[in-house]
Amino acid sequence: MIEHNMNNSEKIAELRHSLARYGLPPDRPPISLGHPQADSVLGGGLRPSGLHEVFAEVWSASGFAVLLAMLAARGKPLFWVRPDFEALEYGAVSPQGLAELGGDPRQLILVRTRKVDDALSAASDILACPHVGALLLEVRGQPKALDLVASRRLSLAAETSGVSAILLRQSDRPPQSGPVAMLVYERRLR
Repeated sequence: MIEHNMNNSEKIAELRHSLARYGLPPDRPPISLGHPQADSVLGGGLRPSGLHEVFAEVWSASGFAVLLAMLAARGKPLFWVRPDFEALEYGAVSPQGLAELGGDPRQLILVRTRKVDDALSAASDILACPHVGALLLEVRGQPKALDLVASRRLSLAAETSGVSAILLRQSDRPPQSGPVAMLVYERRLR
């Protein structure tokens, strides 16, 4: 890459040219969760084409996260990426259960990886495709590979392609990466 000095007007002209060439993503209306109070807190609903973190100390939040991902997918393919450990420890996804939640199992594409690094790589590749409806990335704990830089890369990829990304984390520490972080608590009914 050849580097040369530019003044501000040249930089602005070059940026305008790039934006005109590649285009900005169209303004996407928020996705309603169907709950007026939740939609109000989120500024009208879930922001499409962004990274949203669902955090829980237990895996009871996976149903909530998949519902968010199904809403965000809007009938397009939904990719669920999970490392093998999560899949083995917490069970397989049931197509019948997905259908009972209102999803189309034929639109679900499951991706299992050996480790978190591979899951992040797969998630980045998936987010680069604008024909994907949504991505659900499931990780356990606070892996070193999923630091603020990695989460920012995921967020930028989601914004660029227009694909919504839901990051489901099971950990005893609060979330740190998404602009929207939802804490899900388990409440037992008596």
